[in-house]
Amino acid sequence: MIEPIRRGLLQLPSGQFHGTSFNIVPAGIPDDPGGRAAAPPSAVPAAPQSGPPLRRSVPTKGSAAAADIGFAAFVERNRPRYLRYAKARLSREEISPVTVDGGPASAAVSTALASTRESWGLILSRPCPAAEVWQELRLRVSQEAGRAAPKDPALTELYRQLSDGFADIVVLCCRLGFDIEEAAELMGTEAPAVHTALAVVRRRLPHLVEGSGGEAPLTRP
Repeated sequence: MIEPIRRGLLQLPSGQFHGTSFNIVPAGIPDDPGGRAAAPPSAVPAAPQSGPPLRRSVPTKGSAAAADIGFAAFVERNRPRYLRYAKARLSREEISPVTVDGGPASAAVSTALASTRESWGLILSRPCPAAEVWQELRLRVSQEAGRAAPKDPALTELYRQLSDGFADIVVLCCRLGFDIEEAAELMGTEAPAVHTALAVVRRRLPHLVEGSGGEAPLTRP
């Protein structure tokens, strides 16, 4: 059922969100660390494009204070949602909207945010800061997942069959119950791309999303 995705027979649209490209790459071919597509356009969206590797900026005294306030507000808004995503990938426990720090999920989120803080001024100059932070978060969570034994066969299969960007969309919307607009905001992409990704996965990998075919579903009751 997934052959059209893997062979690149299914085409999805590309677009712009706050100046950030949303590209398509074939299933099974991961994005490179900079977020650029690793192959010609095909079926699975990569993470939004980003520029050169982040380097720590040297702000002035006034801009540093403003950056501190902005970063604190960003963390307050997004850390609980980042933690839910990390726990969904690193734990088999039921995911509650009320998150509690602790364990590998919390460590991954803290590491991602600490790395982000060092380059916050530069990140703010990029077309879509949310996309930059999401890529860092995904990297840290994936590193933690790679060090531990697989805890959820459905998630393991999902990330094996799809690009990380596509799989993240499924986790956010199907497992955690985020609506399309909120998932797009969190990942720094556009809502139509999220909607298309969900439609493709539900059509091509229903046994993972809905729990048919003997596999544990990604969707929580």
